Formats: sequence, structure tokens, C-alpha cells
Amino acid sequence: DRHSTSQEISSTLLHSAGLAGIIAVASAIFFGTINAEDSLDFIIESIDFNTIGLLLGMMIIVAILGEIGVFHWVGIKAGKISKGNLWKLMLLLCSFTAIASMFIDNVTTILLMVPVTLSITMTLKVPAIPFILAQVLVSNIGGAATLIGDPPNILIGSAADIDFNSFLIHMGPPIGIVFILCLFLLKFFFRRELIEDQQMEKQSNVQELMERNEEAIRIVIRFSNSIDNSWNKS
Repeated sequence: DRHSTSQEISSTLLHSAGLAGIIAVASAIFFGTINAEDSLDFIIESIDFNTIGLLLGMMIIVAILGEIGVFHWVGIKAGKISKGNLWKLMLLLCSFTAIASMFIDNVTTILLMVPVTLSITMTLKVPAIPFILAQVLVSNIGGAATLIGDPPNILIGSAADIDFNSFLIHMGPPIGIVFILCLFLLKFFFRRELIEDQQMEKQSNVQELMERNEEAIRIVIRFSNSIDNSWNKS
């Protein structure tokens, strides 16, 4: 059942986290980053709590956005705007993925967007691989644009004392150019998969997807609003 499955997943994650911690400490001692005789205070001072706090905050925000269905809603809207045009659909999904990756960890963005992409491509009866590969590429590109887009960026900014605006000013323009070039390459490499055949059938499939999911999204939003109102009244 769901309870036992959740316990198994939690147990697996805890074991993995513990093992990762042991390996990290052993590696730090092996490579001389810390010595066995170093005090506990020195080790604690070596931890970058700013990075850990920022990652924790992002995880909380992503969990809330995932629960209320923001990513699903954006994917549905992208399918509706594209009206069965596969290239336009890829462009919209890639643009949102890149923007989201500027403020959310890349892996998290992909994990949230892939189920939405699979749902849309299954409804349109088109291959999902081009769309997923495109999102993976632009997610890495978008994540390099800001200080909080990737954990390495956070570590670099913290160590070099670089603020968010300075990082964005220096990285934003080249990343924007790379993003545009990537879109041209995607259109070229997936030109066969993005052929707009059976346009009317795809458009009707998109409409079917909208009708099936928009009501569910409205219910989730109304439920979230009712909780928020109840909380404010209390």
C-alpha cells in the first residue's frame, strides 16, 4: 500500500543520505581537506550554511508549487496555446523550463516537467524523447544564468562573494545567446519529429487534454484558496 511504499522510499533516502555523508567525510580526510585531529568547531565552521539554507528554501518552494499543480498548469497552457503545432509546443515548454531552471535546481525542474510533457505527448500521439531531451538541454543552460540556478553557482558565489545581480549581468547575455542557438539546433535535429502532419487531429487531442485537466486544476486552486482564507481568518 501507499504507507508501506512511502516508508520504503524514506528508508532508502535516509540510508543513501547517511552513506553519502560517510563518503563525504572520508573523502575530505583522504584528500587533506580536514584532518582527523581537527576540532568539531573547525569542521562546523567549514560548512557553508548559506548554501544549505538556500537549497532548503528552494526545496520547500518547489514542493509547494508541485503540490498546487503550477507546473502541470503551465504545461496544459502550453499545449493549448500551441494548438497542435509541435515546434511551438517545444518552444513554449523549453522557454518555461529554462526560466524555471534560473531559480530552481535543474534536476528538480526536469522531474516536475517530464510527467507533464509525457501527458501532453501521449495525448498528441507524438514521440516524447525530442521534447524531454530539449528540456534537459535548456534546463542546464537556464541554470547557468543565475546564482541560484545550480548548486555549484551557489558555492562559487558564496566563496567569491558575488551577489545575484553581478552574476546575472555577467552570465545572462551569453546564456541568452546560447539558448537561442540551442533552439535553432533543436529545430534542425528534430525537424522530422516536428513535422506538422495530422494538424487537425493533434488540435482536437489538445482540446481533449484541456477539457480533461483544466477542471481538476480549478479544483486544486479553489482548495488552496479556501485553505489560505481559513488560515488568514484564524
